[in-house]
This record gives sequence, C-alpha cells and structure tokens, in this order.
Amino acid sequence: MTSYLVRDMAASNPDLLHDSNEPWPGGTQNQLHTVVIEVDRIEEQFTARPPTPEEARELELPPARR
Repeated sequence: MTSYLVRDMAASNPDLLHDSNEPWPGGTQNQLHTVVIEVDRIEEQFTARPPTPEEARELELPPARR
C-alpha cells in the first residue's frame, strides 16, 4: 500500500515521521487529525496481471483460455 501525505504538514507532528509509532492508535485518519487534515475521500486502486508461466506451474493453474 502506498500513502501520499504532504510532508511539510505531517512534520508539524514529529511523531508521525517515525515508523516506530506504527500502528497509530485510531489509524491514519487520527494521524491526520493531529495535524489538522480532514479526510475528504479515500480512493483504493487495485491492479493485477496474469501469472508468469513459472507462477502458473507453481500454483497448478489450468492453461489460460483465449
């Protein structure tokens, strides 16, 4: 997962910049609330690709249909 935050805004709460503070109580929305950022929307995007021949063999997948 990739999250994009404005570093200058997050830097106003130095605790947000340390991985050792993860997971943050209350999650990402609470993290943002500490620097006065209100979440307007959340977008999720998933991508997929066909398996490589090696992956298909390892997973014992049937041959691709065309």
